[in-house]
Formats: sequence, structure tokens, C-alpha cells
Amino acid sequence: MTTTQKALVGAGIAVAAVAAYTLIKASTTPPPIIIGDSSVFISHDKLAVNNNGKEIEGYESFHKLKTITVTDLHTAGVPPVIVPIEDRKWTLTSKSGLIIFELRDHTFGKGVAGKCPNTQWQGSGTLFLCADDQLSPSTLTFTDGQNCPITGSTGPTCQLTCPSVYCRLDLGY
Repeated sequence: MTTTQKALVGAGIAVAAVAAYTLIKASTTPPPIIIGDSSVFISHDKLAVNNNGKEIEGYESFHKLKTITVTDLHTAGVPPVIVPIEDRKWTLTSKSGLIIFELRDHTFGKGVAGKCPNTQWQGSGTLFLCADDQLSPSTLTFTDGQNCPITGSTGPTCQLTCPSVYCRLDLGY
């Protein structure tokens, strides 16, 4: 085998390995990005803090967000509300509108960035907290010209709330 042939075989093996990794990564469903009350917290396996602690982002390569599931943290027996968000543009604001989460496009997937305007995101690893506001009831606004898909909504904006007003939002892939 010539040197050129060996190089081509090596390059082919490398391309096959990258393709296999990409296929495996894309076929597994990662855990959701969790946003919840107690001030406002965010939790995810991969969080990056930017802008001197004022912004945090959760992102998973090769995946896009499909649903927001609203769960009551204090009232047992309340069924969750599932909002389809796949291929939609949206923003999510906290109770007083101070904390804003928005969809962030990436080359190989979509993430969610949250802004903590007055203080900084506090925490480390997979859990951070912003004490600027309470999450619930939060406002979900679709910015793609379509209405909110929650039953009874007639415009692009809808309230995400639960009976105890201590909600957890799971942004699922």
C-alpha cells in the first residue's frame, strides 16, 4: 500500500468515526433544561455563564427544543401543561418581566439563554439562581407571527402558571 493510499484509508476511518459519533449523539435524548421558581433557577447538564455573570445559556449539540412542560411544584395531582415549541421563535419572561429567556440558534442545534439584569447568576456546575424576580406566572411570547398553542389563547402571548404559582418549566428536546 502506498503512502497516499494509507493516508486516504486513515482519513476515511477518521470521517467514519466522526459520522458515527454524530449519529449516536443525535439519536440520544438529553435531559431537559429546567427553569423554576424560588427566585428563578436554571438547571442543565451544560450551562455556560457569559457577560460577567449576567447571562447563562443551556445548549445541546445536534438537538432542538420541542416542548415546554409546566409542572406545579407544590400542588399534588395537577396535570402538567405541555406547550409545543418545536420550530417556533419565542421569549419567556419572569413574573415582573425582569428576567428574560430566549431561544438561541447555533450551527448544530438550539439553546436557551437567560438574562439576570440586576444581579448575577449565582451557582456553579448544573444549577444557577437569579434573585431578581420570581418566575411564575411567566409570559411566553411567540415572535414568529403565530398564536400561542395553549387552548384558549388567541394571540402570540400566553401565561405559563400553575395553582400554587411555584412552577417548574422543563424545556424538552
